[in-house]
Amino acid sequence: MSKFKVGIIEDDPMVAHINEEYTKRLNGFTVKKTKTLEDMKKQLNYKNFIKGLDIILLDIYLPGRNGDEILREIRKLDQDVYIIIITASEDTNIVNKCLNLGITDYLIKPFKFERFKKAFEKVINENRKIKQKERFTQEDIDQIIYHQDKDSSLENVSIEESLPKGLSETTLKKIMCYLKKNKGKKYISEEISEFLGFSRVTVQRYLNYLESQGVVKIKTEYGSVGRPKHYYIYDPTTKNPLNREFQT
Repeated sequence: MSKFKVGIIEDDPMVAHINEEYTKRLNGFTVKKTKTLEDMKKQLNYKNFIKGLDIILLDIYLPGRNGDEILREIRKLDQDVYIIIITASEDTNIVNKCLNLGITDYLIKPFKFERFKKAFEKVINENRKIKQKERFTQEDIDQIIYHQDKDSSLENVSIEESLPKGLSETTLKKIMCYLKKNKGKKYISEEISEFLGFSRVTVQRYLNYLESQGVVKIKTEYGSVGRPKHYYIYDPTTKNPLNREFQT
């Protein structure tokens, strides 16, 4: 997948961080981040910054200036950049303004990662189809506007590419296969570590990642003495792509 440069214009540091982490999970994206238009002007040449981006994640409510004003300025400078609105605004007038200014998608806070990913899949789909052809039929245009091919899905990006830094697909596959062969059983990290020959710390990192993806569930049991034990149980019902990638 070709790399896309992403700019995040968001005044809330926590939301900006979430958007950045979500983008990094999709892999192949370079993130540039700023708070407000004035901050961006101080940090970089405004025109060069905008023209260097493929995607902009833009909040509507910003201190000192509304995002729809920034959206108009961006469109004057660059008609081609993909713009995804990320905002708490449900106002009909604002939604209508944004749509008329050619946004790619409109996400209302709070939203889940799966919805965020769909916005990027739309970008990939449109970008790939446009670059494939020099001329378009009506059918080609209808496909771009109304349909999304299955092979444009980010689920087809290799698992290695989408893993957090420091995690290996090979190690993850061994742990996943072990859990799937023994589905329904509960394990502490030490048991998996001993069986597979990995350090307990390494296994714990991968289990934490799998838990964050919904692939395993944690069950905590308290004994009469000592620390509680955390058991990990493989969940075969999750729709996470890891369950499809790693077959036993």
